[in-house]
Amino acid sequence: MPWRWIFVILLPFLFVSLVCGLKTIHQVTPTEEAHINPLHVLCLAVGFVCFVFALDRGGSAVTAVSNGDTSATTQCVIAVVLLLIAMAALLVFAWVSHRAFSPLVRLTVLRSVKFRWHLLAYVLLQFVTIGYGYMIPNASQLGFGASVLAAGVVLLPGALLERLVLRFRDRCLISSVRSARCSLP
Repeated sequence: MPWRWIFVILLPFLFVSLVCGLKTIHQVTPTEEAHINPLHVLCLAVGFVCFVFALDRGGSAVTAVSNGDTSATTQCVIAVVLLLIAMAALLVFAWVSHRAFSPLVRLTVLRSVKFRWHLLAYVLLQFVTIGYGYMIPNASQLGFGASVLAAGVVLLPGALLERLVLRFRDRCLISSVRSARCSLP
C-alpha cells in the first residue's frame, strides 16, 4: 500500500475529528482585538528562514568536503553568512519585543528557570519525535526492505506511548507557566 493510500484512508478520520472538535470546543472567554507588529513577523520570518537555509547550506558544505568538491568553501561561507543574518534578525526580534507594549511572543516568561527547563525538554522531545518519525520508517523500508504498511505499523507503539507522555508533559508545562507568570515582577 503506497503512502498516498494511507493519507486517503486517514481523511475520514480527520474529518470526523474536525466535526467533533467544532461541536465540542467552545470559546470560553470573549476574544480581544490583537495588533500584530509587522516588524515582529518580518524579523521572525527572516530569522527562521535564514536559519533553515543555513542548515541546508551547511549540509551541502559537509557533503562537498567529503566528496572533495571545490565548492565547499563557498557553501561554508554562505552557511555562516545565513546563520549570522538569522541570529541578527532574532536578536532584533527580541529587542523589539522587549520594548513593545503588545509583543508577538512575551519573552519575559523565559526568566523562570523552571519554565526554561520544561521548554528545553519539550524542544528536545520534538527533535527526537521528528527524527524517529523520519528515521524508523526509512530504515525499515530502505534498510530492511519492509513494506510501507509495515514501516508505518512499526511507529504505532511509540506514537501511543508518546500520547500518554504528552498528557503529563502538557500539565507540567502549564503549571510551570502559571508559576512563572506568578513569580514575574
